[in-house]
Amino acid sequence: MASIHLQYHGEQKAIEVQNLKAGMVTVWNGGVTKKIEGIVSSPSGKTHQIVYEGGRVDHRKMRTGRLVAVL
Repeated sequence: MASIHLQYHGEQKAIEVQNLKAGMVTVWNGGVTKKIEGIVSSPSGKTHQIVYEGGRVDHRKMRTGRLVAVL
């Protein structure tokens, strides 16, 4: 499994955006955690946006292969 280094949190296991599933918890710099409700793919399938609990869509569009830290 891949890993990435987060600021103030150190090494964390990570998976590609395309493999994220509802119920997983993402970890961001500083140790901020958010639970995933779903993933929205672009019509071309090349980018994705994460939908968090409460229906809030992440403002970041991420390419399919980008690594995201998970718990």
